Amino acid sequence: MPLPPGASARDRWLDLVDEARAKTLGALANGDHRMAGLWDEEERTRLRSAYEDVPFPDDASADDGAADASLDAGDSSPEGDVHTASADDPATVGEFLMAANTNKKPANTAKTAPPVPLPAPARSAEDRAKVIFGETSGLYPQSIDPAGKENDPQNWAADSFDNLQAARRYMGIVASRNRRTERNVPNPEKEKEVEVWGNAMSAGTAAQNNPDLLDSRITQFFIRGDKNRTKEAFSNQKPRPYKYLTIGPFRSVGGGDAGGGNDTYIEFYGKR
Repeated sequence: MPLPPGASARDRWLDLVDEARAKTLGALANGDHRMAGLWDEEERTRLRSAYEDVPFPDDASADDGAADASLDAGDSSPEGDVHTASADDPATVGEFLMAANTNKKPANTAKTAPPVPLPAPARSAEDRAKVIFGETSGLYPQSIDPAGKENDPQNWAADSFDNLQAARRYMGIVASRNRRTERNVPNPEKEKEVEVWGNAMSAGTAAQNNPDLLDSRITQFFIRGDKNRTKEAFSNQKPRPYKYLTIGPFRSVGGGDAGGGNDTYIEFYGKR
């Protein structure tokens, strides 16, 4: 029955609930137990919009407002998610009808993040240096005294620095053949990193100027230390790459797969 002009928002809503209750009880009397959850979309939309969007300006008490907020959240029951309906309680019936439409598991709309593309092969001296630094910033020449400072030239084993720079040049060459390499730059406020970056730039420049210095079949390298001493390099590749060259030992103060230690090597692999 239409409400008279000037009826409050709450009265309009209760009128809709009464109408919905009558339909529900009538459906039950006729043996139709589908309830409101399967009513046509137009009916559900009408009830839902009236319930959610119409404010109740004539609410006078804070308690009533708290009850409305609880209903809007979809659960006014202090026991949890159990919803009951009573023919003598239009508001509870309204909550029950709304629960039939809203307490549904939401569709999974999460999108899988696209794979991060590999960087372009390192061509410039600086790009090669980023690879060299990213892979060897924790490597130093082998220490005469492992308890001494790693960056003290007086504590370096004979020829170890030259061997490390040669390995870095080769890594700079591999960087132009293989994009799966770590790349990084130094923190300008850290003296040790700045020093290693200078060595990396020197090796990167040599690699750019002499790209044929390393056998063209070599496309990978592997850093082996105390942590991965017995691990088989590139065991997931078929056919297995062939190890052409091993350079070292060096001192590692970094983490990563190789770990720390004074007996670290750089191995170079490729197809036969």
